[in-house]
Amino acid sequence: MRVEVSVNIAFPRERVFRAYRDELPKLVGGLENVKEIIVSSRVEDADVVKIASLWRANADVPSMAKRFVPEWIEWDDFADWNESNFTATYRTQSRLYPPALDSRGGISFHDSASGTRMDVRGELNFDASKVPGVPRFLVSTANPLIERFLVGQITPNFLGIAKSLEQFLRS
Repeated sequence: MRVEVSVNIAFPRERVFRAYRDELPKLVGGLENVKEIIVSSRVEDADVVKIASLWRANADVPSMAKRFVPEWIEWDDFADWNESNFTATYRTQSRLYPPALDSRGGISFHDSASGTRMDVRGELNFDASKVPGVPRFLVSTANPLIERFLVGQITPNFLGIAKSLEQFLRS
C-alpha cells in the first residue's frame, strides 16, 4: 500500500532538512501515537548521514488484531540522509514480527514559494501469514486491513513531524 504525504513548511529547505535529520527525537511532541524516538547509531560520511532509531508508540489497535499486537509497539527506522540533494531514504523494521512488515520509501525536500515542500513517497506491505497464530483463511482479509491501519498511523506522523518542525524552527 502506498504512503504519500506532501506538506509545506514555512522555512528554508536547508534548515528544514537539517532539523528533521538532526533533531527528530525532539519533535516527538507533535506525534499523536509516538512516545519516544531513540537514536541508536549515527554515521556521517561526506554528504550522507546514516541514522538508526528506535521508535516506541502506543497504537489504537483494531479489535481483530489485539491478540497479536501488544499495547506498546516498537520498530527500528534506518534512514540515509543525503544533504547534496536534500533527500532521505528510509526502511522500517518491526520488532514484533520483522518478516511480516516491509516498509520503505523516501523523503524529498524542495524549495517552494512558502519555504519548503516535503514529499514522502513509500510503500508498506504486510504479510499476516508470517505472524504466528494467524489462521490461514484470515490472511487475505487481514493483510489489506492491517496495511490500511498502519498507513493510517504513519500518515499523521509525517504531518505531525512537519508541524513540530515549524514549531521547533520558530523557537
